[in-house]
Amino acid sequence: MRRVVVIVFVVMLAVLSVAATLYISHLQNKRKRPVPLAGDTEIPETVQPTDLLKPPPAEADTDTSPAASTAATPAREVIVYPDWVSGNDSVKDARPVTDSGGYVRPLWSPVGLDIVFTRADGTGLYVTAPNKPDVRVLSSDPGVGRAPRWNIDGMSLHVREPDGQYSNIMITGEKYPAPPIFEKVFERDGVIYFQPDIDQPPRRVSGSHDRFRSPVLSPDETRVAYLGLQTGLYLSPVDGSEAVSVGRGFNPSWLPDSSGIVYDIPTGDANAIVDADLWYAAADGTERTNLTNTPGVMEVEPHVSMDGEWIAFSSGGTIYVGRFHRPARAVVPPR
Repeated sequence: MRRVVVIVFVVMLAVLSVAATLYISHLQNKRKRPVPLAGDTEIPETVQPTDLLKPPPAEADTDTSPAASTAATPAREVIVYPDWVSGNDSVKDARPVTDSGGYVRPLWSPVGLDIVFTRADGTGLYVTAPNKPDVRVLSSDPGVGRAPRWNIDGMSLHVREPDGQYSNIMITGEKYPAPPIFEKVFERDGVIYFQPDIDQPPRRVSGSHDRFRSPVLSPDETRVAYLGLQTGLYLSPVDGSEAVSVGRGFNPSWLPDSSGIVYDIPTGDANAIVDADLWYAAADGTERTNLTNTPGVMEVEPHVSMDGEWIAFSSGGTIYVGRFHRPARAVVPPR
């Protein structure tokens, strides 16, 4: 009986050995054949099981910044370099509305009745009427004039105090606390973003070929003017789809119909700026025109009135107002 048991046991071992050999051979032959994945992708013979768990490699131009991680529409970095045509627009009948008090950065009120301005270091906030110049001090605090903004009623300004808090200053001089304003365009880490609403994710506007700053949203909120530190001014749709390269320039101010900007181009040598003119650039890239063309005179920091008829600017520490003369344009033949 014992002998029979031994024989049966030996036979079972032989059968199991043959089965194991056949199974291993089948696995080896199967591994040599490519394995189809979704999209008909094949795994090379050298693939390891752990390779299937690895995430796909990131693209070279993928933006991993916090804002971009929630961006709804990343910029496609399409840049247009137009063949600019010079027009016949100009600034006419410019006149001073202040004395030479070291004043800079004029801003028209939304209703066009007042112009507010400050000094070069942002100390103090002043206001005057364009038709009856009479400079009044709204605030003498340091830094209060660095980034003032008119409220929509044209009767008060939103400012940031030296301690970082925000206030509204009435044109009569009264002041009261105010919350910060939600910024629809902003710069973060050299990239420009547009956020239409506080509950929506920001969208990347600028590309990655430069570092950008100083975004200005157009009145109709469809375009952004911003400055590249190396490449100059750009006018771009808020989705970043097609940026128009304006070239060298600073301090863009949008026309009220969002059709273009007025800005300044300073010139000089390594020691000092000796000249600056005001320029106009159409948002569609059809016209770029020198509006002042005054050699040896520095006109800078333009701001267009809400009716598009006047431009306030600074020159030599004085605030000026000039008429934005825009005669009928000649028809430009198609290119």
